[in-house]
Amino acid sequence: MELTAEKFLVDTHLEDQSRTSYSGYVRKGYRTGRFGISSGSSKLALGTLAAIRARSPLCPFCRLVLRSVEEHPNRRSASGIEDTVCFASWEIDGREILRDSSGHITTMRARTRRIRLHWPGSEFQDSYIVLVAPDSWGSRGLFLGRPVESAGNNSSLAKRWMELCHDSHGEMCRVERGKDFENMIRKAFFGVIDVDLMCLTSLPDDGRYIALSYTWGDEVSFKAGHKNFQALRRKGGLQNVASELPRVILDAIALVQALGERYLWVDALCILQDSLASYNLNATLMDIVYGGAHLTICAADGKGADAGLRSLSSSERIFSQHIETYQFGYAEEIALMVSHLAETFIKQSHWNTRAWTFQERMLSKRCLISVHGRIYYQCRTTTMCEDIVSEHPNAGWSMELVQAPTQMLGNLATRPIQLYSTSVELYTSRQLTRPDDILAAFNGIGNFIGRTLNASLVYGLPNSHFDWALLWEIYEPNRKVLVPIEHRNLKKFPSWAWCGWTGGIMAYKHSMLGGTLVNLHEWLMEHTWIVWYIRDGHGSLRLVGNGVQDVIQAGNVPNRWQGYTYRSQAASESSEEATDLYGRIVQEPIRDCPRSEFQLTLMPEFPYSVHVDEAAPGPYVQFPDLPYLQFWTWSAWLHLTFEDPADTTQVHKLRRYGISDDKDDWCGTIVLDPGRLKYYKKEVKYEFLAISEAKDFSLEEYDSWTYYVPKERDQSEWDLYYVFLIEVDELKVARRLGLGKVFKEAFENSCEPGKQWKEFILG
Repeated sequence: MELTAEKFLVDTHLEDQSRTSYSGYVRKGYRTGRFGISSGSSKLALGTLAAIRARSPLCPFCRLVLRSVEEHPNRRSASGIEDTVCFASWEIDGREILRDSSGHITTMRARTRRIRLHWPGSEFQDSYIVLVAPDSWGSRGLFLGRPVESAGNNSSLAKRWMELCHDSHGEMCRVERGKDFENMIRKAFFGVIDVDLMCLTSLPDDGRYIALSYTWGDEVSFKAGHKNFQALRRKGGLQNVASELPRVILDAIALVQALGERYLWVDALCILQDSLASYNLNATLMDIVYGGAHLTICAADGKGADAGLRSLSSSERIFSQHIETYQFGYAEEIALMVSHLAETFIKQSHWNTRAWTFQERMLSKRCLISVHGRIYYQCRTTTMCEDIVSEHPNAGWSMELVQAPTQMLGNLATRPIQLYSTSVELYTSRQLTRPDDILAAFNGIGNFIGRTLNASLVYGLPNSHFDWALLWEIYEPNRKVLVPIEHRNLKKFPSWAWCGWTGGIMAYKHSMLGGTLVNLHEWLMEHTWIVWYIRDGHGSLRLVGNGVQDVIQAGNVPNRWQGYTYRSQAASESSEEATDLYGRIVQEPIRDCPRSEFQLTLMPEFPYSVHVDEAAPGPYVQFPDLPYLQFWTWSAWLHLTFEDPADTTQVHKLRRYGISDDKDDWCGTIVLDPGRLKYYKKEVKYEFLAISEAKDFSLEEYDSWTYYVPKERDQSEWDLYYVFLIEVDELKVARRLGLGKVFKEAFENSCEPGKQWKEFILG
């Protein structure tokens, strides 16, 4: 392969390294050879795993490739890998931060390359071959490999990482102690562990704390509650029960002490676990709890609280490292090693499958992650790990940040809706022990994004983009959230929000939403019409949104991603053009239709009348909103037809159904879980609600064209409705069964009783 040290280095940054053992090859003017330094599409086939295995006794590079497979976390589940071909290619790796004379970051430049090992068609994630820096290089070996002692003092290394980030990374990694944070730490329900005095206490005004993110497993062996709280408040209170504490908490306390910090936040001890009030008050502030932590320790070893922080234990830590020496021709011998991205191990951890840990990691400015026998430090600027030289103030982006979910946060200011939709998909792919925690475990990330949007969440949906937020779909069959008996009188979840369903991934699919995303603000203002109201905790109706202000803009968010342009009732009435409370011009077909006057009462709780509270500022803290939307829109009755059984949605055990009108002409499409339909017969009529306007059918949804509207396909725009398929119960409350698209013209050709402007309660 003609590998030399020079090929792993980008020479434009190099300082005087004439004293190094690789000096003869660190120079300008590369000899590219058969496996040159062209990154990108250029790749070299190394052969099948079986062939690589056969060559490994005589080939050091083949031995590294073989080791990269053997230490892969999911190697046992992979099948047929022996006949899979491995490809090698160059990728640019670490970037060095460049600063101006004032110390401000101006740009980044590349320092190193690494070799990517890729196994197309296999279950293995990519691994890498990196150059090992000579000991004499020191920090000049930035982003290159280094040998690691299996039982090294990695807590001191973690302290160096934390201090370097705090001192050098500036605004990107700075933990802000804003007004919300100061208010939180002064609340009577917020407390921390004092690891010096070993007791529970309030946080001093000038104090900082480290948070712990971990999984409980089946159950945590010791929790704070009414009976033991006073004892735990006394000096040494936690020491007295140390034998009962889960190992992960004991290890975290020891690590906080080793890091030279004093305070630790752990949910099992800092929240009274037998107090619903303590739980609710703390759960709504997770964005501040983790966002305000000086560091978050992520315990991704094992499957529960008793696993502890194994990567920091010299007796239990298992750290495998594979280094081989390699020499091409008369070139100087170099050392190469196998490297896996942090996410390769993190994604395989039980910790990464849990719903609560998603926001805990996303919201934290700095994370110390213990996983697979090693520790990683991830912040908003870089990733630092034990086997890669990374301790330098100018260390910036590297391959170690690839696939890290925290990288999505770079889109917060410019594309917050994209961040929201991606977060929903990642979050709903995870698991909850208690299904009724589905909103609580998302509140932190929801609040975080909501502040940028100038929005609040309505059952997990941002009210600033509510029409769009309703357009989620499922990836696989799921079921309605089942609330444990003891909580059923306290929590209910709606069918119209993704939080109302469990057992499947919820997503905002581009094939469904493509037309809305060209200019989302324009779509909201010109292609939606429903005035949404929600039942508050007293049974009154309140507008979904912030419509009491004159005009609201969401910070620095680009105009195309802005939400509604709200206007007050007075401004709407005085406008020359009829506008509604969302600032939208009311189109002629519905200008004289009722939109904010209601007759349907909610049985059995509020049977007497319907009250619209125009002045309501928002939900009541003690009486949360009820899961019922009330609104007016178009209704039509149409048929369902089961389409091609070979449809690709079958891989998710879902079915794509066609929608046909009263003349049996195809007019739309919808993907459904067959289990949601109580019965399916072609002659049965189903009720569909028009929700908003859709631009077109994607080829995935409809790959033909029948001229249902008299236009060519490429000329048809905004001739469709987004529709909900619903079922209505005996109390006249509708439930959403699925989201589809239907030609507007089909509503004119619907089954009896035909197209109607109707009032609905959607629960």
